[in-house]
Amino acid sequence: MSARARLPRSFWLLLVGMGVNRIGGFVLPFLALFLAEREKLAPDLVSLVLGAWGAGTVLAALAGGALADRLGRKPTMMLSLSGGAVALAGLAVAHGLAGLALAAFALGALGELYRPAVAAAIADLVPPSERARAYGYLNWTFNLAFAASPLVAGWLVENHGWNWLFFGDAGTMLAAALVILRGVPETRPARAVSRSESADWLAPARNPRMAWMLVAAFGIGLVIMQGFAGLASMVRADGLSHRELGQLFACNGACIALLQPFAVPRLARAPLRRVLPPAALLFALGFAGHALASDLGTHLACVLAWTLGEIALFSLCNAHVAALAPPELRGRFQGAYWCAWSCANVLGPGTGLALLALGGPPLWSALPLSVAVLAPMALLRATRPAIPAEDSESACGDS
Repeated sequence: MSARARLPRSFWLLLVGMGVNRIGGFVLPFLALFLAEREKLAPDLVSLVLGAWGAGTVLAALAGGALADRLGRKPTMMLSLSGGAVALAGLAVAHGLAGLALAAFALGALGELYRPAVAAAIADLVPPSERARAYGYLNWTFNLAFAASPLVAGWLVENHGWNWLFFGDAGTMLAAALVILRGVPETRPARAVSRSESADWLAPARNPRMAWMLVAAFGIGLVIMQGFAGLASMVRADGLSHRELGQLFACNGACIALLQPFAVPRLARAPLRRVLPPAALLFALGFAGHALASDLGTHLACVLAWTLGEIALFSLCNAHVAALAPPELRGRFQGAYWCAWSCANVLGPGTGLALLALGGPPLWSALPLSVAVLAPMALLRATRPAIPAEDSESACGDS
């Protein structure tokens, strides 16, 4: 039986909706440029607006998980996609620091609300044996769509102006909402959480294995954000051109597109304790290697190393979180997981750039090297055999 036959039609329609939304993710890659060029904000004020967006994503992760369990997966996704479209329109017409920061916060808080609901819906729709594959397809779709998005964004800005960047993004969010409205059923388990359970923000952290997953996700997130911060500066300092910098990032996307659909199903057959810690080690050491690299070839080798780790981590960690969560709290667990990532998104770029400014590549490398120790240890704890008192559902691949 083919992989497609093993996954339900509603999963594929959910994937189509997420792809439509992601391919229209024009604004974020160009937001800093928009704030500097059209709104004439100084760099420190640009950072404040971007920080407001980041703070919104932290709130979205927690609230999105709670809403997915309390109201349902589908209403949460619809609220996020429609509310995010409104926030984008507001950001297009906002002016001044206060208005821009408020609109950016709304975009983060509403536009990212769907993530825990989507992850929980996949866990609802897909049997445990196929979840790693399903999350792999989700990450694969995100990466393919994100690769095309900046090309479309550049064309829109050059030919139609900045406002169409926002309106185009809003349009794809509404199109994704329509796909989900028509094609994806509500998947929340029959037992909805009570009001007291939905207010229990710390439920995931009280599961010891999940708590270690949050530690690992935060560390890995800090490192991956260096791809948007310190890495570009280091590569340029080594004399590489903008074209060669683009080739490095294209290598990451091409490897994910080519390898992930084939690698993840095979990795999912192995016990997670044998896959996730080594993958985290390879990922972090690959990033640290950029501090020693000096030309295009050595930087490409580093990108290949951390991309291989990324392929394993992003799909299998999602599947493990789904396995750790009680069915009625899947949204909350996925929300906590995305919250760890969101916190890393907020802190990662500034931390990396500060280390690079203070001590150059050697001091910058201390960040990924620290994660190379912390993340594998955390993942070893997170994937240890289940203790009945901790949770009743063992993780996929733990045996």
